[in-house]
Amino acid sequence: MAEGLPGTAATPADPAVGLMTMVRLRERHSDLMREYGEFDDEPTPEFMAKIIAFQTAASAAGIGISSSDERFEAQSKISYWQTARINAGQRPTTVLLADFDQEAARRQAGDRSPYKGLAPFLTRDSKFFAGRYELVGRLVAKVKAMRLLARAGIRPAKLTP
Repeated sequence: MAEGLPGTAATPADPAVGLMTMVRLRERHSDLMREYGEFDDEPTPEFMAKIIAFQTAASAAGIGISSSDERFEAQSKISYWQTARINAGQRPTTVLLADFDQEAARRQAGDRSPYKGLAPFLTRDSKFFAGRYELVGRLVAKVKAMRLLARAGIRPAKLTP
């Protein structure tokens, strides 16, 4: 089916091209929101094409999003734009976030090491943190259950929180 016509679905992008990170998904959603607010009447066909492109990329991004909270957020953003398309008179089929694929997420990160030494982690490094929310959640649950948190290190090593 041709993408963008009423009654058609956005299809996930080729994972080899690269997946949108959650940070980038939020940025693109915000950009679209700002532009959407500028329309007095119906959005232009060019803007509707931007919505479809966003939905396509956001749907494919699900391959690299493991956190249930982030998956909910991403699907909510996709659904928001689905509603905008319906309000503009289109009849799109449902667009869903792709299932998480750990191997695809690893391939997306590439051969670069996520360990940066003393260099700071920046927004562009977000692809190295796939799955950390689930791990942090499990650790928090264990700490709450045990009510004890011990930090240890070689003296005079600095222990960061």
